Amino acid sequence: MTCTAHANFAKALDYDAADEEKFDAIAAQHWATADKGKQREMSSKRLEMRTFLGTTLMREVNLRPMN
Repeated sequence: MTCTAHANFAKALDYDAADEEKFDAIAAQHWATADKGKQREMSSKRLEMRTFLGTTLMREVNLRPMN
């Protein structure tokens, strides 16, 4: 399972180029290459043995007692 936590709900739904660059840098470091084609090729071997179930957007609500 993969999880990405955001500061608020709007941040999760809005596209941000800075976040995209950060995720690309993490992927490049993980796969040891910045080429997206090579990254897809390397990850396809892992995906063959897995069943993709889908994605879910979840929201955590913390209730505070009233004083």
